[in-house]
Amino acid sequence: MTKWRTMWRTMWRTIFIVVLFVIPLYASMNDGQALSKVRKAYGLNAGLASNRFGLDSNWTRMIQLKTPMCNADNGDLGIGFNTWEAAFMNMTARVASGALLIKGPFKGTVDLATNYPVVGTPTSMALYIDGNVVTTIGQDFSAPPYVKITYTVDTTQLGFGLHAACLVSSDALGVTTNREPSVFMVDQTTP
Repeated sequence: MTKWRTMWRTMWRTIFIVVLFVIPLYASMNDGQALSKVRKAYGLNAGLASNRFGLDSNWTRMIQLKTPMCNADNGDLGIGFNTWEAAFMNMTARVASGALLIKGPFKGTVDLATNYPVVGTPTSMALYIDGNVVTTIGQDFSAPPYVKITYTVDTTQLGFGLHAACLVSSDALGVTTNREPSVFMVDQTTP
């Protein structure tokens, strides 16, 4: 009886170790595979980051979009605990729930409009796409709390993938305020 009990315990321990530790190693996407997937799906402006917070022993995996000239240099699209799969699932869930708004896909010339909060008393606003100034917007910004901005984008000048449009406002004293990015997808192959 003891021999069988020992054999069963050994078998269950082995199964437990394989399920808990070995299978996830084979199931997980490595950094190279994750970067390849994110670039293929979202273009060259999308990237990856990993971080450990505080004394945490686990990694937080992040799918990010470069958003220069916005209120942050990188915008988090998806965040996952320890695996890239979790980050991709989080991004999919955020898009499906409307928590992450991605406009498009667009091709050709498109008119985009968005509401931006008015902070202070701006005298001008500049529109940046992927960190490059596209136009300066000179209109009346005296209708707080929001101003509707409409702009035209020639997507043939942009590569495939996600892009970030950001407004930077300036007041009479030269104080600038960088806004949240408006994310849109460009795909010239869409019908």
